[in-house]
Amino acid sequence: MEELAEAEVLAAQRTIPSGRLRVAVPNTYGRLGVMPLLIPFCQQHPELELNLTFSDRFIDLFDEGIDVAVRIGGSPDVPASLGCRQMGRERMVFCAAPEYLARAGRPRNESELLQHQAIMYERVDGSSKPWLFTTADGHPHWRNVPHRDGAMTLMPKFRRCVADWA
Repeated sequence: MEELAEAEVLAAQRTIPSGRLRVAVPNTYGRLGVMPLLIPFCQQHPELELNLTFSDRFIDLFDEGIDVAVRIGGSPDVPASLGCRQMGRERMVFCAAPEYLARAGRPRNESELLQHQAIMYERVDGSSKPWLFTTADGHPHWRNVPHRDGAMTLMPKFRRCVADWA
């Protein structure tokens, strides 16, 4: 306990970020959303040694020596003992390549949409999140969506959509 108290006193005296900071970020969001923020931050604080881990899986922060983790979507498996803060909201949208729609037809309702070949984000365990639909009278409901392909990172999905892979 004495060492911890000593470390807290030293940390309180320090106003310039320094030392090693281990950060875990999701693959795509880490590259597109976090890196553009971290690069200038590290340039402003050259005494900080940044160590980034890119992974979409939920990791054990203690076992892997991670100081900070950024995650999308949360997890019911996050221990209550970890500090957690919501930084924003994710918004999922339905989208399709114009060439795909020209070939397969534009869906006019939920039933027709479910007949199309979806590309889904898959969790590490292979499951995917149901899609949220809203009925004509405004009631939300979730539906599991059959899909042709799944990927655990977003970039392959973007490339497939752009290439009209479905």
